[in-house]
Amino acid sequence: SKSCTSISALEVFALPSPETMWRIRNAAPIQERWYIHEFELHATDACAQNVIAMRQTVVSSSGWKEGTKTINAVDGKLETVWASACDDCAAGEAWVAVAFDSLQVVNCLRLYQSIERDRQTKVVALERWNKAAWVVFQVFDDAVGGLWGQYNSRWMNPPCGHRWRLVPANGSLGSALLRIAETAFFADAACTVALPGFAIASAAGPGSPSLYAFDGFLSTEWASLCGPCGEGEAWVGLHYDMPVDVLCAAAVLGEGGTGGGAARRLDGSTPAGQMSLRLEGWNGLAWADFGVEIAARPGAWAFARRLADLGESLVSGQAWRIVNAAATTAPWKVQELQFFTETECDGEVTGQAIASSEGPFGPAYLAFDKSLSFVSSWTSGCPKAGCAAEAEWVGSLFDKPEAFQCIKIYQASRTMTGDPSSIAVRLERWGPEQRWEIVMTFGTKTPLRSGRWEVLQILSSEEKFATKATEWRLVSEDAIKGYWAMAEVSFYDDVECQNALPGTAEASGESNNRFVTAAFDGRADTFWWSQDEPGRLEAWLGLAVGAPSFIRCITIIQIDDKDHSSIALQLQSRPDADWLHVRSFGNVAVGPITNLQVFEAVTDKPAGAMWRLMNYENIYDAWVVAELEFYSDKACTKIEVGQPLAPGYRIGEDPAAAFDVRPSTQWRSPCWPCSRGQAWLGQSFFSFSLGKGAEPRGVSVRCVILLQGAGEANSSESRSTLASAATLERWDGETWRRAGLFNDVVGGEYVKLILGGGGVSDTQVVVDYERKAQLQEALNSVEDNPEERRQSLVALGLDSVAAEAKMFVNAWPPELTTDLAAMEQFNAAFTEALRGSCADIFRQPFDYTFATDIVLKPADPKAPAGSEVALASITAQVEIFVAADTSESGNGSAAPAHDSTAEVYAKFRDIIEDPYNTQALFLRDAVRVEMRRVTRLAPLLASVVQQVDGSIRFRVSMLKLVEAKPTTTLQPSVAPSVAAAVVEDPLWQYILILVAAATVAILIIFGICKLYDNRRLKEEMDMWQVAHPGVPFPRRRAWWRKMLCTRLCPCCLRWAVTVERGASKDQKAIANLVASREQALAIQAAVGGTLSRRR
Repeated sequence: SKSCTSISALEVFALPSPETMWRIRNAAPIQERWYIHEFELHATDACAQNVIAMRQTVVSSSGWKEGTKTINAVDGKLETVWASACDDCAAGEAWVAVAFDSLQVVNCLRLYQSIERDRQTKVVALERWNKAAWVVFQVFDDAVGGLWGQYNSRWMNPPCGHRWRLVPANGSLGSALLRIAETAFFADAACTVALPGFAIASAAGPGSPSLYAFDGFLSTEWASLCGPCGEGEAWVGLHYDMPVDVLCAAAVLGEGGTGGGAARRLDGSTPAGQMSLRLEGWNGLAWADFGVEIAARPGAWAFARRLADLGESLVSGQAWRIVNAAATTAPWKVQELQFFTETECDGEVTGQAIASSEGPFGPAYLAFDKSLSFVSSWTSGCPKAGCAAEAEWVGSLFDKPEAFQCIKIYQASRTMTGDPSSIAVRLERWGPEQRWEIVMTFGTKTPLRSGRWEVLQILSSEEKFATKATEWRLVSEDAIKGYWAMAEVSFYDDVECQNALPGTAEASGESNNRFVTAAFDGRADTFWWSQDEPGRLEAWLGLAVGAPSFIRCITIIQIDDKDHSSIALQLQSRPDADWLHVRSFGNVAVGPITNLQVFEAVTDKPAGAMWRLMNYENIYDAWVVAELEFYSDKACTKIEVGQPLAPGYRIGEDPAAAFDVRPSTQWRSPCWPCSRGQAWLGQSFFSFSLGKGAEPRGVSVRCVILLQGAGEANSSESRSTLASAATLERWDGETWRRAGLFNDVVGGEYVKLILGGGGVSDTQVVVDYERKAQLQEALNSVEDNPEERRQSLVALGLDSVAAEAKMFVNAWPPELTTDLAAMEQFNAAFTEALRGSCADIFRQPFDYTFATDIVLKPADPKAPAGSEVALASITAQVEIFVAADTSESGNGSAAPAHDSTAEVYAKFRDIIEDPYNTQALFLRDAVRVEMRRVTRLAPLLASVVQQVDGSIRFRVSMLKLVEAKPTTTLQPSVAPSVAAAVVEDPLWQYILILVAAATVAILIIFGICKLYDNRRLKEEMDMWQVAHPGVPFPRRRAWWRKMLCTRLCPCCLRWAVTVERGASKDQKAIANLVASREQALAIQAAVGGTLSRRR
């Protein structure tokens, strides 16, 4: 028989009241005795009120080992211990109870078990007395030993963020154990703010409790019990009594081995002797993978940071690092690393040191301590044989985004054990796609030297985005399982993706007769296939252009297959011998048409030249936008029309469909689902001028009208609140800036998003419930045939009054004159507005009023300023048929009392002849009102009317009256013959009278001249007889011939002047020789007669 090694005691009490006694029991077997150093019962869930110490109690147990009384478990001393009476205790065999003098509530248990695995239970049951028996209150799994365990409701059902763990990322460990020497969790990405908690782990091996993974000693380690272990079977972590967010995790593998899983390098390869540990967090229901892994190795700290989850707190350019691009023969050692904002290495910026790993006595901050001492160096955690290429990195986190132009690095010199320096390093920065992007690689041509400063110059961002090249390519940043399949790719030099550049197609390789030309043939049903299974940055597709250019947009269509597509792409150029990284693109859509814009390279657009609307909430399907309009006024009347901008679209649902004023068409985003800011739609604005073409112009958007899809699947809606939100962004000349944030944007209705001008949050959302119904009604209305109706009115024998109506404006907006479809729509709107105005003013049915021969003319800058010729205009021929009675109405209802033909004609004449143009002003105002009514559902036309409304002038001319009467009775099948007599305007009669009066006056003047000429002829004949007695009077030339000859012939005209001068000399001679007045008169008359004949 066995010797007695324990003492059992039995104390008898009266049956206590319910919940006056509580006890804990081992709910799992224990290989030895159960050792409890201390336990506490707390009334609050926060474990802050130990009722055992506060109240009068009686402690009892299932028994105890000699020298370990029950009272030792509640004496407040960790150095004392209670050990159960049972050895190799079965489940539920050992227990410790506490009795209170009255009812007691317990919500938390604190327990300190033995650190030895064989002397602790993994499952603890908390029981309460119900006056008749013990009942289980709570059961706590994964109980810990060697430290205080705090068990409450959060331990039983931990909410999100209360537990974190590390688990092998490569699945099964094979036949080896998982050994962890040390683990730590941190609240910051720099891994400086530690988060201590309660150690938890999967089943531990003998003598290796979970506490050893968090005790701060590399000499101790936790080892898994399983070996081999299945996927997710071995893990170690921490439990927290409050939710925490672990942004950095670190681990050191135990020296006993790492098992079968290997850590992955940056390029995806797996070096030997390491293991990838995946960081997981409890989300309230299950363990969630956060997508970061630790490349753990024995004897050195390795880190994993959740940089991509920092969101807006870590923006592009806020983190920089250098990667060893070449292998080393000893652990990589960097004595100093400096970042500068200026090309001349001036303006140093310091931050928080970060690294992929840290060797013994070589933390990352030593690379930034301004000391060149060999012992003051960052040392990577590589094995003694050295680091593989692209395996390690060191860098800094900065307070704000930086654009470094110069890097200085000092690497350690070669030693007898190997070379700890890398002959090539790659500079990377945290990019806008929430991932590391390559900036430049140094040392590929001239190897970097160790033991001295190396100055690494970086091409500035301005230079990078302004450097033109003749070779461009799109590179996959992902390793592809099969081949990379591309249906179509195009390179553009504008962000609107309109000006495609021609060139020669190039590619990294081809397979299965799917040549590179298939990606440039304009067909979506042909494909280019790359080489099989290309690695990261190995598959690419490019274009060689004739002249140096800069690519600002790439349009691609990838095959919708994750094994043959890439979601991370990189644009590269080759201005010289090396390829230069230009920009990286993340979360690239697969399947739809995708536009990859390089907005950083836009330098010719002023502020306000581009605007876009972006989803602010997650969208669980693609974002659907049926209509989007930008206005430059808060009343949403002056529309701004530009070129659509979008990150892509689904085939058949292109961006233009969101700007066609038709709710039945729509644009669908390429992303599915879409995270915040991933889906957006906008416009780029231009001005047009002769000789210069399209030039970017800035606009000030004050209102946006949006009709998006209904429901959270197709609109920017939040799943939790069902309140949608969108952001409006404006191009400031260099980058996109938020102009407004709009909340409560409903889907399925037209919504006005109005900017208040007081900041991003000063916005207003107005829902227009009537517009969609009105627009649909207008689109569904049946178009009439005006010419057919006009012929029917002519057949009825109605009189009509016709005139020319012309509307003048200062100038037409460019969005009207540069769009033929818009001009046609405006002409139709003007026709309807003019008909409605005339029908109202002349009190005739609308169907009896017609406007034809519409001519829209732009302004003439060469014409005299202020003249009607210099103004822009639109002209129409108006014809109004005068209704015979009040029952004749185009819509079937009785029309108002109609004016007679004479009254209509008189009103037209008053408008034309009014010297003050008052009547024309009434007609102008009526047309303006009608134009606003007709164009209310067409944003572009409404904007045109709004812009020209203040300069409208009106003129009516060319009035004509047509009287028509039917000559036969109307027959059902035969149109009546109509005899029409046209009565013209009496103006022509006035013209005839004026011509007749002018003719009579001319005849009277001619008669008087003829009479005077005859009298002179008679005097000449008398003087001829005196001077030339007996000589006949010479024959005189006809008066009309003489007039034509002397007036039209230059020779005769000169002769006549000579004769006149000669006659003057003869007169002077006669005056000197003849003294007698009578003789002088006779001779003078004779000389005058000679002059007449000579003429």
